[in-house]
Amino acid sequence: MKKINLLFSLAALILFSCNKENPPTGLYMGDFFGTYTSNGNTYDESLVGIQLEITETDKNHILISGASLEKDGKKIKGVLNLQFHKADLITIDGKWKKVNGNYVIEGDFTSNYLFTNAQPPMTLPVKGTFKIESTF
Repeated sequence: MKKINLLFSLAALILFSCNKENPPTGLYMGDFFGTYTSNGNTYDESLVGIQLEITETDKNHILISGASLEKDGKKIKGVLNLQFHKADLITIDGKWKKVNGNYVIEGDFTSNYLFTNAQPPMTLPVKGTFKIESTF
């Protein structure tokens, strides 16, 4: 009986002491690789090396560069409000994980990119994948 109580107590201790880790605050770099269609042709478009900052994170949300996104366990989704020359609002749906000591958020994104080199300038929908990785 003592062995069963001891095992039960040990299992409960392990279960309740597990660290519910979140991506830590700090600087991150984001890469967004997408495609868009214009005049029936599909093109690749990327935003690489975008500096982002996580300033707050808890059980239900994460604050990335001023944008509050929903967080449910490992899932993160919402709209990044970034001031790029091509895209301001980027909707992401992804998951975070820890890989070789780095924190990584990966998933899918959608946005509308402004192409100023077109005459006249035009906005087109872009969708693809993204990876945001800690730099510390």
